[in-house]
Amino acid sequence: RVPVSLVRLDDPALCAIARALAEQDMQVARQGKGYACWVGLCTALAAPGSDVIAMHDCDIETYAPAMLSQLLAPLVMPARPFDFAKGYYPRATTRLYGRVTRLLMAPLLRALQGMDLPTTLPGFMSDFRYPLAGEVAFSRALASEMPVHGGWGLEVGTLAEVYRRQGTFRACQVDIADSYDHRHRTIGGPETDQAGLATMVQEILVTLMDALRRDGVMVDARLLRYVLLHHRHEARRLVDIYEADAAVNGLSYDRTRETEMAEQFAAAFERCIDNGLCAGAPVHPSWKDVQMHAPRAAARFADLAIASELPSS
Repeated sequence: RVPVSLVRLDDPALCAIARALAEQDMQVARQGKGYACWVGLCTALAAPGSDVIAMHDCDIETYAPAMLSQLLAPLVMPARPFDFAKGYYPRATTRLYGRVTRLLMAPLLRALQGMDLPTTLPGFMSDFRYPLAGEVAFSRALASEMPVHGGWGLEVGTLAEVYRRQGTFRACQVDIADSYDHRHRTIGGPETDQAGLATMVQEILVTLMDALRRDGVMVDARLLRYVLLHHRHEARRLVDIYEADAAVNGLSYDRTRETEMAEQFAAAFERCIDNGLCAGAPVHPSWKDVQMHAPRAAARFADLAIASELPSS
């Protein structure tokens, strides 16, 4: 039997943890997937015996247990295990999916790589076949050091934190599924949630730009407009590539629709620049920082780990 713990985000113990953190000027946003991942990570680290920790999306419609074992394999099987693994998988059925990756992130990273920047972060992110994948695994040592970014910046922020630590920890990516599908967010058309789209783009951009700043890049409106210009150019080139890819593999492809969605992402990017690229989602403290600066909160997480264990049946 595999022991199971269930942590509810409305558990009163989490309110006490938030108060204990606030006493040390450490704030957490008590909502969103970043917060949920942070709670799960800290609870797992507070419990003994968690040598590796995996996180994956919970809306996978083609989920199979092999996905988890393949994700964890690089951290447990080699003679010299990795510390971080990120899953990738095909994002296509009868058509191409992964629109945020293909039409926002890919042209953005290409644009940044074409510039003379004092960092290799964009290239590092581009090396991952699916940088926005939610399926990741950490060694305990790396997980303890990882701040957890909130909102839509979670995946980009995670890669940025791994990049900063690659001199100490080993990272890889792994193919975890032959077919993969999950519930798809509507993007584009009259039914589009424009506020939600703007928030998504802003939080991804702010997280990435903050990571570039930490690496010595002078990020200002002039740079961002230059990046946006090249983003639009790269997006047009990629639409040609995606159209050819779909044709070769017998997939349906609506070039007009793809072009419209790419422009929606670019327009959201432009609005972010016009608005001064306002603050993104919060960054939750690492487990190491919680232990060091808020020991009362760490002790409460240890209690939560015990209290959340489900009885065996």
